[in-house]
Amino acid sequence: MFFFEYIYWHYSSGAASVMKSGITFARGVLNYFSVLHLFRTLFYPWHRYIEPYHRGFYLSEFLTTLAGNIISRVLGAIMRLVMIIFGTVVSVIALIASLAVFVAWLFLPVLLPGSFVLGIILLF
Repeated sequence: MFFFEYIYWHYSSGAASVMKSGITFARGVLNYFSVLHLFRTLFYPWHRYIEPYHRGFYLSEFLTTLAGNIISRVLGAIMRLVMIIFGTVVSVIALIASLAVFVAWLFLPVLLPGSFVLGIILLF
């Protein structure tokens, strides 16, 4: 009787719980790398490093400040894109690992007794 209750739980709420945990894990990885926040702030300056424009108009100072600010924004975009790509790749790996755990969960009731029997056979 207990065996059938376990099998029912294993393939109903147990499997749903494993799948939900896997999805939560993949979302947690995305949140850890702040992928959505990095998309929103893609062209912000790197570490908020910007030079203020000086009063008056001097072409050389204006172009120097403009070039520094553009370089800071490009550097920020490059670094954020690298982190977005890395975070997305790690999240996909986490999702694949979660899927592998779910498949293993489905075959676990067969694998455990089968491994026990195989171990007994290999002993003799």
